[in-house]
Amino acid sequence: MDSNFGNIKFAVGTDDKLTYSADHFGSAQFFLIYTLNLQTKEIKLQKTIVNKTPEEHRHGDPQKALSISTLLQGIPVLIGRYMGKNITRIRKKFIPIIASFDLIDKSLVILPDIIPEIRSELEKPGGIPKKIIHLRS
Repeated sequence: MDSNFGNIKFAVGTDDKLTYSADHFGSAQFFLIYTLNLQTKEIKLQKTIVNKTPEEHRHGDPQKALSISTLLQGIPVLIGRYMGKNITRIRKKFIPIIASFDLIDKSLVILPDIIPEIRSELEKPGGIPKKIIHLRS
């Protein structure tokens, strides 16, 4: 969280930039990077990152988790339709949010409603696993 401006950065895993990836978050072709202003609740797309991390050698490959963590360093919230086995590894650095629907735009409307829950997880000390938050319509 950027406390100077009251913003939270989050990454969305997608293959088409409209819907969540049908695969696990870390296998998405792109990550859309947004900021959520905590005061105004305004959400802005900042950039798109192409996922060039290596393919997994096996399901839940720790190297894949490390690659995603490095690529998305400084972005504390990850949102996807599905999270893979590596969710247990990333929860010490990131807050995973699992959407119960496919459309990204729908999340952008609902996300401000869970700001208190996100803040609570952000306040946990480093190294403590963050709770998995479910985003429901």
